[in-house]
Amino acid sequence: MGSLRVALEQQISETEWAQARFDQLNLLDKSRLRAADYVQAYQRNMARAFRKRVKPRPL
Repeated sequence: MGSLRVALEQQISETEWAQARFDQLNLLDKSRLRAADYVQAYQRNMARAFRKRVKPRPL
């Protein structure tokens, strides 16, 4: 969905345009949450791999 001007040129009502934009924003929020979950999982895996290779030494 493009701008409001393009939507009006294509004979799409403002309410339909607003609903389409709202739906796009919801999809964007979902993909951002999915990306944040992926980053957290990646960081957990990297920390686990690092701890696995570190050998504790007494001081």
